[in-house]
Amino acid sequence: MNDSPKTDYIQRMQSAAARLQVLIEDLLLFSRVSRSASQFEPIPMALLMEGVLDDINEQVRREQALVVVGPLPDIRGDHSQIRRLFQNLISNAIKFHKPDQSPVVSISGRVMRNPEILSEYGIAVGQRDWVCFVVKDNGIGFEDKYAEKIFNIFQRLHGRNEYEGTGIGLSICRKIVSNHHGYIVARSKENVGSEFIIILPTD
Repeated sequence: MNDSPKTDYIQRMQSAAARLQVLIEDLLLFSRVSRSASQFEPIPMALLMEGVLDDINEQVRREQALVVVGPLPDIRGDHSQIRRLFQNLISNAIKFHKPDQSPVVSISGRVMRNPEILSEYGIAVGQRDWVCFVVKDNGIGFEDKYAEKIFNIFQRLHGRNEYEGTGIGLSICRKIVSNHHGYIVARSKENVGSEFIIILPTD
């Protein structure tokens, strides 16, 4: 009995240290993405997505998630950054699932031009070909008024006790998309799900 408070204290210290370690790693990643020059190369998206799913395989199995990947157009970009972008988005989509429902995440992509993008997403882009990727889930969603705020660093819509995380992941996503001269927007409905739209140049 005498060891119980000490054991609890040690466990809480270990948990705090683990959270701090994750925070430091995320901050370092954010700093690298912000400072490093992007190395653009052709990216076969089907192969990249295989790598992403391998990275998060443990989370997919643990949460009994279904991840459906449709045909994806290839792009030019920084391979490691684009891989991190989709890893963050898919991992988030799985994490913020309803307690009584297994997460289902779909990833789709297609080539679009300015009039289509403006009509469908309200974003005016240059007169060139763009690739639009959509990461969609059936999770808890959020109110539309937070659709911009969630990309701010350290912005959290839920407490740490509800969902783990540092509040940096989506900030990293936005910075990666900015590095690729693209756009990222979120659309969501509470208790229905969310979708993240990534619009990137084809070359």
